[in-house]
Amino acid sequence: NGKLHKELFYINGKISGIGTYYYPNGKIHYKCEYKNSLRDGYSISYDKEGNIAQKVLYKKGLVIDFNDNDGVKGILKLNETDAKENKKTNSDVFISSDGTEKMQKKNKKSNIKSIINSAASSFNLNLVNCSRDIKFITNKIVENGNLNFSMCIYGDPGTGKSAYARYVADKLGIDVVCKSAADILDQYVGNSEKQIAEAFEEAENKKAMLIIDEVDSFLRSRGLAQRNWEVTIVNQMLTCMEKFNYPFICTTNFIDSLDQASLRRFTFKFKFGFLKPDQIEDAFDYVFKTKPSEEILKMKGLTVSDFVNIKKECDILGITDINEIAKMLDETVSLKESEDLSTNVGFN
Repeated sequence: NGKLHKELFYINGKISGIGTYYYPNGKIHYKCEYKNSLRDGYSISYDKEGNIAQKVLYKKGLVIDFNDNDGVKGILKLNETDAKENKKTNSDVFISSDGTEKMQKKNKKSNIKSIINSAASSFNLNLVNCSRDIKFITNKIVENGNLNFSMCIYGDPGTGKSAYARYVADKLGIDVVCKSAADILDQYVGNSEKQIAEAFEEAENKKAMLIIDEVDSFLRSRGLAQRNWEVTIVNQMLTCMEKFNYPFICTTNFIDSLDQASLRRFTFKFKFGFLKPDQIEDAFDYVFKTKPSEEILKMKGLTVSDFVNIKKECDILGITDINEIAKMLDETVSLKESEDLSTNVGFN
């Protein structure tokens, strides 16, 4: 309708400064103000009437104070040591039983590890559509207790790749070091290779699982390389993989772009796909606390994260009608670009 919907400011690819989202009526829906790219500052969500619905205070990228108007209040106090050790962690919230993102109530001081473990323990293998028998593989890995293995998990966004990696770490009882392209890639020649080595060294010293998201940024096919550093990054990654003695799990949305030699180095390789009809029913029932319609059950391209995101939007907008929810899910799926969605999805 020509009205401003949102405005955001970024520093080095991360939201910094002031960000604001607006309702169609022009009232503020959500605003945040951060002092730097580490996200020191706060965010506030408003309902349609302009009343504050939720406030979150951040320090060094971590939630240090949280409350909302549903009576769910939680305080996460981190001492300076915790904050320094975990400043790159993105795990701010849990998925509560009603499917919304809320900080669980805490009655005592905690640290970010407890958040990660809680989220991992709620991961449901029944909602993973894997190309292999994921339950059998996971149980055998845990029973065997051998920590020297690697995985490459590929598939469309939102299918649970990174969440599964954390779940495995939780079952094995080990810590997690998680890195992405933003943490490692550097504009200066040689720095990316150095930071790859440092990531493996950090995980080795902590006897932790190393998770690398967006691994296609580091293991792109050397046959397609146009610059020397593209080759040296792959070589560095392969060298570090050979020496690493703990679980190493990579995730990617673009398996076809990975270097073929690197793929042979992974102990396990499997694909996570979109939810099957029976999984759609279970996931929808868990998040929305009701059964899905036939239209929703017939949709292809849905993930658990789709349900969680739509549930959050429905809570904000006060939407409960199942047909309206179906339309919102259909719109979400229509925006996806996936080879697995070669036919029309949902409503026509």
